[in-house]
Amino acid sequence: MSSAAHPYSALPDHCFWSRAHGTGQPLDPMPSNSDNTADGFTRHSEFHLTRTTRIATAGSCFAQHIARYLRKGGFSVLDGEPSHPVIAPEIAARHGYGIFSARYGNIYTARQLLQLMQRATGDFCPVEDRWIGDGAQLIDPFRPTLQPGGFSDAATFEADRSRHFSAVRDVMRRADVLIFTLGLTEAWRAREDGAVYPLAPGVAGGKFDPDRHEFVNFSVEDTVADVNEFLKLVRLENPALRVILTVSPVPLAATARADAHVVAATGYSKAVLRVAAEQLAQGDAGITYFPSYEIITAASVRGRYFGADFRSVEQVGVRHVMEVFSRHFTPEIAEQSGADTTGQQTKRPGDLALIAARRVERALDVICDEQQLDEGSDMTLLQQIGTDCAARVVGLYSYPKSGNTWVRSIIAAACGMPDDPGTLQRYVTDTHKGRVMADPWAFQGRDWYFYKSHHQRVLTRHKGDQFATDRIVSIHRNPLDVFVSYLNFVSGNVSPQAGSALPFRFASVGDLSNAQMETLFAIFLEHGTLIPQNRLFGSVFGHWAAFSARAESHGDVLILRYEDLEDDFAHQVARLCGFVGLRDVNLEATFRGADRRTAANGKFFWKRASGGHRDHLSEGQIARFYDRHGAAMHAMGYGL
Repeated sequence: MSSAAHPYSALPDHCFWSRAHGTGQPLDPMPSNSDNTADGFTRHSEFHLTRTTRIATAGSCFAQHIARYLRKGGFSVLDGEPSHPVIAPEIAARHGYGIFSARYGNIYTARQLLQLMQRATGDFCPVEDRWIGDGAQLIDPFRPTLQPGGFSDAATFEADRSRHFSAVRDVMRRADVLIFTLGLTEAWRAREDGAVYPLAPGVAGGKFDPDRHEFVNFSVEDTVADVNEFLKLVRLENPALRVILTVSPVPLAATARADAHVVAATGYSKAVLRVAAEQLAQGDAGITYFPSYEIITAASVRGRYFGADFRSVEQVGVRHVMEVFSRHFTPEIAEQSGADTTGQQTKRPGDLALIAARRVERALDVICDEQQLDEGSDMTLLQQIGTDCAARVVGLYSYPKSGNTWVRSIIAAACGMPDDPGTLQRYVTDTHKGRVMADPWAFQGRDWYFYKSHHQRVLTRHKGDQFATDRIVSIHRNPLDVFVSYLNFVSGNVSPQAGSALPFRFASVGDLSNAQMETLFAIFLEHGTLIPQNRLFGSVFGHWAAFSARAESHGDVLILRYEDLEDDFAHQVARLCGFVGLRDVNLEATFRGADRRTAANGKFFWKRASGGHRDHLSEGQIARFYDRHGAAMHAMGYGL
């Protein structure tokens, strides 16, 4: 045989399967520029990110790992729509804040990315641009999961969308680098104008209509053309923008193709995206491909980077991806980090590999909208929890005038407590008037201790008794309705001594002059409470944030919204009973019993009425409140 050199003779080790996997080092499938020695082959346009590089992020749920990593490392990740500072980060994330560089949620396809920019610049106005929810609320078809309960009216909907589009334009105009993760090829779109949705109509809003909606499975050519068209549009104002493309390794949660197994459909989707990414990187010097997909799915890792469901990416896999990314794009971090991609870590200060901790993984699982395609209802899950748990002590918590008196009455009715005077206080104790552990109520062969409290922190000791609360029900209400209801409570309508902590006393809310109302409103606007000195209760926003955060970290809290209870009593009470562990409850009898307990009390505003603040506050005051607390209001599920 001839000993003459052949085309493979001078290639580096990473070009050979046996050499690439036989080094004893964790896989790094991204050769550096110096390794690309073979003439005629495209070199990677690799570049470094510094802490002054302005970075925008977008894409599927896997893209969130890189964004979190860069923020943790002190890099300048743009955030065009920040959350209100009072909101805990975990809660803000569930409402779309701080996940990507604007509140657009997961962008699974290149067509979504292109149409987002076209909508933000006014070049595309979809015909079906809003969905009507069951309660007449408005849902954004292009961000269906980011606004709990939808938007209350058209003005709120349009104002929020306008802010969002402004943020998108600003982020794309300012960014030096966009990191975009391609996630899917399958999508659903409007037949009339081709508007693409992140989820099929009917999954998280809207109603599916085969005459108006159709399935589409994008090709390599579609994907390449969409990314190029997006960049053409963005580079009109930001010609220097560079792009790091990745392909998500997360398999499809479900395929809409009845003729294809989900495994085969996943293979097709990832192959299309990978080829498209390669063509884009070869055709544009400003685009670099980062092989996160290859790292997670490589044969050498033998599937250990996937969880028990064969879909979710485990901590060790994310850590490996981040180490490779750091080595090539952020060498400052790589030098500071002592993490070993084999899974061993040296505990040095500043070790940034910890961003792949389980807490982040749990958050990502929820933020991936696509998983809703294969999930049962929350009621089924909560009823199962309730059936299995052995809860005996149940705390009902809310900020004052937010609805836990109503929940208290619902519990009493569900458990068949009599309407006799004193029964409610005895068996569903108000902690301001009685002891939590004084009198149990026997129901379904178990002793129950129910109590109501406005404390911002869960009680562990009360009037000499130490106890643990097994289940917590926390209810919140529109803060402006809370404000007006609280005014009624501290007026002379309740007690001649009421309102002693306020600047002045008044007989009823209707008797307040405009100047007096403005004085009290200014206190609530500034502090989120009328009684800032009461630190046990906190503020209306702080109270909500505290229990929402506990729901995230402990899982022993059920969050209810007053307005949801008002609109869909049966469903919300079924959730409540299932979560607590009350089985076989007669919902109709529960409604009637709770109604009797709450209707005939003239000292309070009617319990099942929302929006009462509009009868007592001016439009200007309401607008000022949303200017100050708009992000927190939206996170709680309320629009202007």
